[in-house]
Amino acid sequence: MRKNKGFSFIIKYEVYPFELFVSIAQKDKEFWTDIKKILLEEHVEGLKEMMKDQFSARTVFMSDPPNGGQTVMRLMGWQYHPKARGILQHEIFHAVAFLMMELNMPLCHENDEAYAYLVGYITEKIEEKIRENWK
Repeated sequence: MRKNKGFSFIIKYEVYPFELFVSIAQKDKEFWTDIKKILLEEHVEGLKEMMKDQFSARTVFMSDPPNGGQTVMRLMGWQYHPKARGILQHEIFHAVAFLMMELNMPLCHENDEAYAYLVGYITEKIEEKIRENWK
């Protein structure tokens, strides 16, 4: 049986000028190597500070230019299980909330459909990558 290997990828929001970097089950060395390809060194140091505590998943928003608007989602592991999917949805909601706050669109009844569509879009993109990379 093949052992699953961690991976990362970027989701472009398409209609918004921002991206979501997603890391699933990567070892620290792999994660930091990949993240250094997209963030400036000072932002990497700031991200290290935000991710220094132990966690099963974390999503952070980089607000300072030129990486402003970059959201980073890291899932420490993955399995096909309802709890893992719940954690994924939790982190996707954080990513959506960060983006919408950056666009000055706080969640309310008048714009909840935009949030819902974006949650669905990100979920589809992540699930596609999981199917391609995880057996």
